[in-house]
Amino acid sequence: MQRTIVLEYNGKKVVSQPFTFKHACIIDDERYKDGGLATGARLALQKMFEGTILTDEIIDTLNIKELRAATGKILDWFLCIDEETKNSSSPQTVQGPGVGD
Repeated sequence: MQRTIVLEYNGKKVVSQPFTFKHACIIDDERYKDGGLATGARLALQKMFEGTILTDEIIDTLNIKELRAATGKILDWFLCIDEETKNSSSPQTVQGPGVGD
C-alpha cells in the first residue's frame, strides 16, 4: 500500500508522491541537525508535493490544522505507527513480586 497525502487547494484535491525511504531520510537528517522531527516532517511534506501545483509557498499558507494533520501522518509513517496502534488502549502491565517480597 502506498502512503500518500491528499490536500485540497482551490477546490481541487491534490495527491502527493508516495512516502518513501527518501522522505524518511529527510526527517532523520533534520532530527540530527537539531531541527527536530516536526521540521523534518514539514520538509518531507514539501518534498512529497514537489512537481504538483502545491509549491512550498502555497504549503506555507495552508490552514494550521491541515498542516498539522499532514505532518502528523508523515511522522506516524516515519515512526511506524499505524491507525490500529494509535487507537488501541495501552496494555496493562502486570508487575511481578519485588525483591524481598
